[in-house]
Amino acid sequence: VAGVLKLNPAYGDVYRVAGDHTGRNYRFDEAVDLTRRALEVDSTSTRAYADLGSHLLRTGDEAGARRALETAFKADPYNVVTFNQLAMLDTVDKFETIRDGDLVIRLHPDEAGVMREHVVQLARQSLDTLSRLHQFKPTGPILVEMFPKHDDFAVRTIGLPGFIGALGACFGRVVTLDSPRARPPGQFSWEATLWHEMAHVISLHMSTNRIPRWLSEGMSQFEERRARPEWGREVEVPFAQALDAGKLLKLRDNQEGFHDPAMISHVYHQASLVVEHLIATYGEQAWWSLLRAYGKGLETDAAFKEAFNVTLDDVQASFDAKLEK
Repeated sequence: VAGVLKLNPAYGDVYRVAGDHTGRNYRFDEAVDLTRRALEVDSTSTRAYADLGSHLLRTGDEAGARRALETAFKADPYNVVTFNQLAMLDTVDKFETIRDGDLVIRLHPDEAGVMREHVVQLARQSLDTLSRLHQFKPTGPILVEMFPKHDDFAVRTIGLPGFIGALGACFGRVVTLDSPRARPPGQFSWEATLWHEMAHVISLHMSTNRIPRWLSEGMSQFEERRARPEWGREVEVPFAQALDAGKLLKLRDNQEGFHDPAMISHVYHQASLVVEHLIATYGEQAWWSLLRAYGKGLETDAAFKEAFNVTLDDVQASFDAKLEK
């Protein structure tokens, strides 16, 4: 930063780009701080205001996000993501808000009459159960928003419609998900999705948003299964077939599976079995130590060494033996 600003003292993008990369790595509070520093350097940066709005949405500050996005839109009304996010906020402003302690639940008014009785109860049950299991209370408020239109969920999550295959998302203090009406009946369980995302709240908070995605997804899948054994059963046979065909990724390559549509479900399930194996072998407290090791900024090899006193390769060997058995 010092070197860049020495060349051009008005180049706020040096902070904005850093904030963009930080946000892509799920460190949204830091992304907000860096993007605000960009605006301190260059208060005319439309792109920085747009980025700030996106980051604030992911921290749960919707009022602040609207102010930043409206400032960006006045200067650049052709930014598609900014336009989409403002339209989505217009929709969310009409949602019914229910507060339950550190939980803030927002539901579409057409659904709130029915869903408030179920969503609030399950969100509270999942957060309390997962907090007790991990002996950790995340910092609230935790915002949960449920969308009857999938594209509204997609825009709330990534700024663009589509987001094929996704059912829910978690940014740490914000959870977004499809409501039952967002998809044809029988396609998914909103309850399993909500429990899955609330488990992300725990893993992201305990690791200060630094846990690798494959392990965070693995913990959420494992916690689904621990809550209700019937959740997630549909992936077991395809996973067994991939195992038999030798198509599974090694643990060091699990992250790459998220870029391959044919591998995603296998990565999720395999990661959940890894988490189950780690807890069964080393205990719950060692698992918590791994989450906190990532929170201190350790990379995977160092984090596994600190938490379990083994390498990832050691875990690979014992996990392979467990899978084969």
